Amino acid sequence: MFTIYITLTKGQRLSFKHFLSSGNHDIALSMLSRSRRRRSRVYSHRETVFCSKRREWALVNLSLCNIRDVGLRILHRALTYSPVTITRLDLSSNDLSSSSDDCLSDIILTCRVELLWISGNSTSCRSDQVFNTILAHPSSLLKELDIEDVHLPNSAAIRLFTVLRDKKTKLEKLYMSYNDVTDEACDVIAEMLQVNNTLKYLNLYGNAFRGEALVIIAKALERNNTLEDLLLPDNNTEDVKKQVLSLQGKVNEARKCRGCVKLLNIKFSHY
Repeated sequence: MFTIYITLTKGQRLSFKHFLSSGNHDIALSMLSRSRRRRSRVYSHRETVFCSKRREWALVNLSLCNIRDVGLRILHRALTYSPVTITRLDLSSNDLSSSSDDCLSDIILTCRVELLWISGNSTSCRSDQVFNTILAHPSSLLKELDIEDVHLPNSAAIRLFTVLRDKKTKLEKLYMSYNDVTDEACDVIAEMLQVNNTLKYLNLYGNAFRGEALVIIAKALERNNTLEDLLLPDNNTEDVKKQVLSLQGKVNEARKCRGCVKLLNIKFSHY
C-alpha cells in the first residue's frame, strides 16, 4: 500500500491514503489542492506522488481511488496552480466520465504529461475527442496512452487512428485492449501503420477483429520500420494466425534488407 503525505504546516502531516481508504476521496483531493496552493511539499516514500517547488517532475498514481469527476476538477486546480512536469499520471480504475474531459486535457497539456493511464473508467464515446485533441496538440509530450477497457466504440477508435495517421505525434505506446473495435477499423489502422513513424507498441487484444482484418493489418507493416510489438486478439482460427505470423517473417526480412535494427514481434496474447 502506498502512503501519500501532505505537509500543510511545519510538523503536521496528514495521510492522503487514509482519506482515500475511508471513502472521503473528494476531501483528500481538496487537501491536496490547498497544500499545493500553499506551495507545500507533497511527496511519497515511494513514487506514488512527488510534487515539490524544488523539483520539476512528478509521478502521480491515483488508480483504484474511486475518484469521481468532481475529484478530478479539484486535482486539476491543485496541479495547474503551480504546474510541475508530470512524467506519469495514473487515473485508471476510477469513476471518471466524459464530463471531466476539459480538466483532464488541461492537466495533460499544462503539466506536460508523458504517460497517461486511464484504463477501466466509465469513458463515453465523446472522450476520444480529448485524446485526439491532446495527441494533435503541438505542445503535447504524450508518449504512452493506456485506454484499455473503457468501452471505446468502433467509431471513436477510427477517429483516434485517423489522428495517428494524419498528424505528427510523439505517441510510442498505445494500449487499446478490451474495447469495442471491429473489422471496420482495420483499413484506417493499416493506413496509419504505413505512415506512422513513432508508434512502437500497439495492443489490440480483446477486440473483435477476425480473419481477413488481421491479415490486412499485418500486410500494412511491410512498409513500417518502427513498430516492435503488436498484440492481436486470439479469437481466430489457427490458419489465420499462421498467415499473420508468416507475414511477420516477411516484414522482418524486409527490415533486415533496409538495415533496420528493430524487428517486429506479433503475439496473440494480452502481454
